[in-house]
Amino acid sequence: MAAAPSPKRSNGRHENPTHHMPRGTYSHTMVLQKEQDTVNNQSDKTASPYRVPYNQDCSHLFSIVNKQGRAMRPADVDGMVDEVADGGADLMLINPNGHTARVNYPSRVWQSYWDGREDISGGVARMKHLADQGCDYLQRALERCRQKGIGAGVSIRMNDTHNTPWPDDPVHSDFYREHPEWRIAIPYRDSGDYATVYPMDYRQPEVPAYVLALIREIVNDYKPDALELDFMRFPGYFPVGEGRKNSVIMTGVVREVRKMAGKDIFLTARVPVTPGAALDYGLDVADWAREGLVDGIVVTAHFNTAWDIDMNMWRRVVGEDVVLYAGTESCAYSPEGSRNWIMGLDEQLLRGYAAANYAKGADGIAIFNFFCAREWTGREPLFNAIGQLGDPAGLRGKAKTYTITAAAGTWHLGESDGPLQVPRRLETRIPQRFRIGIGSEPDDLPIEVEAIVEGGTFDSADGFLLHVNDFSVGTAAEIRPAAGIPENKPIRAIVFRATSTVLRPGVNTLVLRNDGPPAKLLSVRFLILE
Repeated sequence: MAAAPSPKRSNGRHENPTHHMPRGTYSHTMVLQKEQDTVNNQSDKTASPYRVPYNQDCSHLFSIVNKQGRAMRPADVDGMVDEVADGGADLMLINPNGHTARVNYPSRVWQSYWDGREDISGGVARMKHLADQGCDYLQRALERCRQKGIGAGVSIRMNDTHNTPWPDDPVHSDFYREHPEWRIAIPYRDSGDYATVYPMDYRQPEVPAYVLALIREIVNDYKPDALELDFMRFPGYFPVGEGRKNSVIMTGVVREVRKMAGKDIFLTARVPVTPGAALDYGLDVADWAREGLVDGIVVTAHFNTAWDIDMNMWRRVVGEDVVLYAGTESCAYSPEGSRNWIMGLDEQLLRGYAAANYAKGADGIAIFNFFCAREWTGREPLFNAIGQLGDPAGLRGKAKTYTITAAAGTWHLGESDGPLQVPRRLETRIPQRFRIGIGSEPDDLPIEVEAIVEGGTFDSADGFLLHVNDFSVGTAAEIRPAAGIPENKPIRAIVFRATSTVLRPGVNTLVLRNDGPPAKLLSVRFLILE
């Protein structure tokens, strides 16, 4: 596959005949036609050479081979790419750096994971064994992408903080361990070993210079079709509260990358859920867009998939020439902090997320941590479902799940992931309003709406009333166990039944009223039934 076409075009659009934006008439009724025209116009303003980018981390492949207890082979790299390409992604972003200033390929400018270490084992030993065979992991992966006919890209983690609570861990580079004065302390978790992490301080000129050296090597020596700057694994570049005033530093970094990349490399960045949260970290995305520094933005939460992204707000911030991606994460939504809702194992959640975000104005769906299903459950991710995420028209009418963002504990990072609508206390006879993204659906499909509720009483469904947009759905039809939650917990699904006629493409309003004893709402799900 040749390099991606220049993303800036005279008509202000990104065009690629293979990955064009499907068109179609999606309106339910004449009342909704005006709203749907707006949705269609939004989604057609900025087409992209890539509709479904897939991010591959630096260690998963080596960890899997290590668990299999065998030696690493170059063909394993090919297999890693093949499952993604055959699944339907049109761009694969290979991440080489999962810790501070070390990489998994034989670099000339950064230490490899095995450099200067005698204690290597596990996945790191597999990395070294691959390199000892004369196989450059990054080069092999990019070459295989091109052989498979998909975009060959690289994703750079701009300040990864894995293991930084233990600064002398040999997984860190000499650059990190020898300069404690170049680290900052960032609150991360409520408690435990990761309550504080210690990323490198971008106010120190040596730090961005070191990161730019790696990017320069990759651009010059590997010539990727696309390059992603990952500011979300992990976010933290300046002392807390000082991101905004130091944003000029990060804009300078992005400006340098744009110069290196030129016009032939499609340049994107992973950023927080809201523009304000991005700026708090020192990421002035509006400035990047005004200067034409980026071709695309991946809007994403840190670990939990963000269902509540305001794409219209982002479009106002970046304008018409920047491609907007909604970014999935490993956890689909997690009202109990559970891993039972895994994005890569639920085809209906994948469809719902994609359809809702296209209706809200996204240009594509970016996939992150899809492979976590293997590590968490031993089950294979649904690679064959990926291709559906690039076809908005093909999603219409298929069984799917829509939800609102719900996360607990480690799954939600308040500084980057935006406000949560749930959990929320449902007081007696006090209506509560929520907003949920819904895709384009045909009329009269059967739907179920689940309100996942903790506490209260579960004797009768009559005490719950639901409105969706301009329609009264009425009282609940039944109460049943909530999927994925042990039945011995006081949590149930309050189920309402209706048809898709009550829905509209884009943002929908629902009002839930509890006429019984107070309870806590943990999540809301819309189930489209074929």
